[in-house]
Amino acid sequence: MSNIVTIAGIQSARITYKDRPVCTTQQLAQFYGCTDRNLTDNYQRNSDRFEEGKHFVKLDGEALRAFKAHYPANSGVVAERAPHLMLWTELGAARHAKMLTTDKAWDVYEEMEEAYFTHGLRTVQNASQRPTPLRDQVDAGIALLRAAAEDLKFAPSALLGSYQKLESHVGVAGLLPAYAVDASTTSTAGSSEETKSAKELLDIHGVDMSAMAFNRLLMQRGFLEERERPSTKGSGLKKFKVCANLVFGKNLTAPGNPRETQPHWYVSKFAELLDLVMPTKRGPAA
Repeated sequence: MSNIVTIAGIQSARITYKDRPVCTTQQLAQFYGCTDRNLTDNYQRNSDRFEEGKHFVKLDGEALRAFKAHYPANSGVVAERAPHLMLWTELGAARHAKMLTTDKAWDVYEEMEEAYFTHGLRTVQNASQRPTPLRDQVDAGIALLRAAAEDLKFAPSALLGSYQKLESHVGVAGLLPAYAVDASTTSTAGSSEETKSAKELLDIHGVDMSAMAFNRLLMQRGFLEERERPSTKGSGLKKFKVCANLVFGKNLTAPGNPRETQPHWYVSKFAELLDLVMPTKRGPAA
């Protein structure tokens, strides 16, 4: 069954397969403002991150012929000569939005959550068949948070804050703890440890080096990694740093942009970090 929905200003059929909302690669490309090839290439490069039945359903043979009979080429949802067809679930669409890394893809995915994947369930499925919309939202939110935490190496407090926002969104606020412990992964103290910026700690330890130069050393030795995000002004990519070794530091949300992280370093571990990064250039601690 299907009905017509409008996503990102584009009218399209809302597709269900075996009573489950799904969308085709062609639809996702139209909604996200990219090409079919962009999505196909991203899937092929990251196929190990997709699970059949969870993130997509693959049609071929008789199942594909039946689908094409119901949604012909002029319907705008499937290419006429496609030898097989990928139908993306809500979690699959979220994976693609993440890999595109554009503001538009994230905005459109949020629109799809309500208008495509959740809203339609109320009208096209009966009560005995309908998945619980709340469970779908929680699953999608957890999938997004885990992927973001893996890529950006969130500090526990940052991840907890994200989970608390999800908690409030689905109406179960108060279940999670009020705080998380931010400490070195080797710490056994069981409490959060003080952190400071590289500039502050270089000054404290009497190191005559700029934070920028120190960051270059950290990157050379694998303690920092560089990430990219699309510019909010649509003018290319912006780069930012991520703490890659959580023994020595953690990642905070950057004050200037919530899509970036800002590395902070544990005060108690900084002397050890200096010995590893620049053992012959240390000055006396202030």
